[in-house]
Amino acid sequence: MASLRYMISHTLAIPLAAMERLQTRCKIQLLNAADKIILLASVYLGLYACWERDGDIKVVVVAAFGMLVLSFCTMLYYYLDIKDVSRCLMHIWVGCLLGVNAFVGKSSADGPSVAYAVFNAVLIVSLVLKFTWAICKRMLGLVSYTILTMEELCQSLGFAVACILPSINSSSLWLLVAGFVLALMAVRVRAYLALPCMCFFIALTVTFLCKGEAADIVFNGYPAACFAGRLLVEPLLDIWWMSGLAVFERWQVLTLVRRLILRLVLLGATALQVAFLIFSWHSAFHHREWYFAIPAFAIFGLIWLGLHIIFFVTCWTFISKFCKCNEMFQRVNNGTHEHLMGILASRGMRFFALVGRRLVLSALVGTLLLGAVTWHDHISSDFLGAWLAVIPLEVMAHGLLCELGGTLGGTCTGMALVGPSAVCRVDGRTAPIPAASLEEASARSLRLINIIQHFFTFHMVNVFSCDFSSSGLERSYVQSKLSGFFSDMTEDGPRYDTYVLYYSGHVYPNGNWALTGDVSLPLETILEWWSACNEGTGSRLIIVQDVTNVGSWVKQVRRVTDHHVALQCASISKSTDPETGVESGVGDFTREWVGFNCSRDNKFSWKEQGRKSKTTYAVSSSWTDFHFQMPTDADMEQHWKHNFPRSTHPVVKVLVPNSSLDLCSIFSSCASCFRRCKMKWLPPLVLDTGHGFKLVRS
Repeated sequence: MASLRYMISHTLAIPLAAMERLQTRCKIQLLNAADKIILLASVYLGLYACWERDGDIKVVVVAAFGMLVLSFCTMLYYYLDIKDVSRCLMHIWVGCLLGVNAFVGKSSADGPSVAYAVFNAVLIVSLVLKFTWAICKRMLGLVSYTILTMEELCQSLGFAVACILPSINSSSLWLLVAGFVLALMAVRVRAYLALPCMCFFIALTVTFLCKGEAADIVFNGYPAACFAGRLLVEPLLDIWWMSGLAVFERWQVLTLVRRLILRLVLLGATALQVAFLIFSWHSAFHHREWYFAIPAFAIFGLIWLGLHIIFFVTCWTFISKFCKCNEMFQRVNNGTHEHLMGILASRGMRFFALVGRRLVLSALVGTLLLGAVTWHDHISSDFLGAWLAVIPLEVMAHGLLCELGGTLGGTCTGMALVGPSAVCRVDGRTAPIPAASLEEASARSLRLINIIQHFFTFHMVNVFSCDFSSSGLERSYVQSKLSGFFSDMTEDGPRYDTYVLYYSGHVYPNGNWALTGDVSLPLETILEWWSACNEGTGSRLIIVQDVTNVGSWVKQVRRVTDHHVALQCASISKSTDPETGVESGVGDFTREWVGFNCSRDNKFSWKEQGRKSKTTYAVSSSWTDFHFQMPTDADMEQHWKHNFPRSTHPVVKVLVPNSSLDLCSIFSSCASCFRRCKMKWLPPLVLDTGHGFKLVRS
């Protein structure tokens, strides 16, 4: 009997717990409903207060039409089950009513009436409920990320419709609403300067509307503050709640639209920037101190024009490069955002972003300076609206380039040399491959070529060449191929960050490559060829070898001091598995290493007992000092020649800072010394290269 009661109690516990969770969620949903009801009550109370003050019949018409819209939305939601359209219409109407109260419902000069006092208090309560509901929604996981929600877009559209009421300033108020929406988007995508941009927007707007600079606009601050606060609360909370999102999870809209749409958006932004320049000219010519404002506008206007030509070309080039990468990404059905980041890194987008973010930041500073020198006490509302709409656009462009420059990996190119594996005698001469083994050796080499090509393709490594020779490799041929490989550069001009050289073939007991004619190719010669092509560029070389004997190459690599060099290899003990009869040898390490680096869920262990091959890696003493390339003066010059008009060259030259102004050199030297000691005494079992693949040791 006791066991029966136990079974019944535990069986009922599950549905009871589910009902309790459902009841809790329903209570939370009541908070959302209360927020909407109180907001509607407040806007209608504001209309009543306005009618009580003025007795205007138009207010009654607006209220009656609002009740009709509310009834229509209810019918769409509950009877026709068109919920999205119903919500959209409702949000537009709520935003419009808030705008009507903001521009019509200003209290009289005799002091606020009781109705207005209650109206303002209810608006504050509605804002508090909105903030509480936004927190509860995120705690319950009822929200998903989007760059601009339907509520934010529709209420902004409704508020913009209400801006028609003060007809003489409607266009400038539309620009202010558009600037506020763009500032919301900048906060939502967590652009680096988004919060200062939003604070700047609020400060200038409040100063303009409430401090007498817009005396021809009848304005009530409470409804406008409620409108702005309700839309701003969720993006501000998402800064912390959505902090774990990757770059293109926040900028996902870029991956969903076509190249034509992005270019049309850029042209629209350019038109807005030109409008700002025209309004700035108008403001300068109507300045009280015109004798100061006009020359200042001439100087800063020319600088602004040059900087924004650079801004336009940078954004246009970015769209072209990004859309090419996005097209490759879209061909992969199950691709992730990490895959897109890998494609962007392989196409050199990191270097472009590092150069572009400096140029875009300069354009943003130029916009701020031009607005500052043409500002005056009786500034036009058109100028302010255009200024505050342009700034968030440039802030978002700068934020995107900053994030790409900080998160993308560098560029990487690879080359493979595969020759037949013959046993070398102790006297230093190679033994010819027996005729019976020639076909097997050729098949093994072709398998290695296919495996390493898959590795290059998987990690978006630019393939310089993958060469196989069944008769052996000549020194002149190897020197020609390696010199061309070490001199290879990206499409944009700079060198690759990393060069991956794969070799599998003949070796002597000391690890030197055995070429045809009993010629030995030591590591010193390869590094000499590398030094001739890499002098002072800061690129790194990774040598991956699948050979029978690495000899002393591991020790030699560790003694290298003037280059960033790494060696990944394995020591192979040839034996035959008694169960399968398969002989371990050259090729097994390549298959295992590529499988480890090309599998997302690989649980391969390099420390397991009984392994026939022991992997190891060695890095030069300066390996830890390597950083992905930063733009140099020569790189900026090359970037300008490829992308910008000749007339902008002086402006670009000014933007290149002096490298001697590095104030962190002492701290970076200490950090470099610490990293070197850590790599020497405590090398990690798995060393990340920054390109998606890793070096391992067992």
